[in-house]
Amino acid sequence: MESVYTWVSRVLNPYAFPFISFIVIEVVHGGNLALLILGVIISSFLPAIIHLRWMREGRTNEYVSEIKCRIKLSIIVCLSDLVFGLALLAVRERMFALVLLSYSATTFLIFVFTRFIDKMSVHVSSSVTATAILFALAGYVAGLIMLAVTFVVAVSRYCLQAHTIAQLIEGFVLPIPLVYIVNLIVLSV
Repeated sequence: MESVYTWVSRVLNPYAFPFISFIVIEVVHGGNLALLILGVIISSFLPAIIHLRWMREGRTNEYVSEIKCRIKLSIIVCLSDLVFGLALLAVRERMFALVLLSYSATTFLIFVFTRFIDKMSVHVSSSVTATAILFALAGYVAGLIMLAVTFVVAVSRYCLQAHTIAQLIEGFVLPIPLVYIVNLIVLSV
């Protein structure tokens, strides 16, 4: 039987957090529904489909533990989020652009950190990116709820022995300034 930690890790995975961010922002602020759906497809479903296909082919496991696959997936997510985020910014859809560009920056950080320094918790860094976005765009209540979710995710990843405390802290601390910088850039355009 699977543990609660495994269930938490599967449900609250890195592909779920952009989806959560988009939905909460749509509920709070409204926006173009077609762009919301396209954003969710690009930021959540496209990487998940690639990941599932690689699992089916035996190229990776459920948590993309292999560095080579993790780097390839990071590049795909980073570029797709960046291109669509810039397109949204060009049509003045700032809130959805902020979500995609924040995830693009976080994914780039994960890529660089994983490639050159150490493995970083993708679950925690994606969750904390959603937390920072929701604090900025949906208010402190949504941000605090997402912060609680982030701690649950971090505890589950630690209990599953998927990450060390240092990797969890890196995943928690490093994305926050990136989201802040992206927020400043998006709001100044």
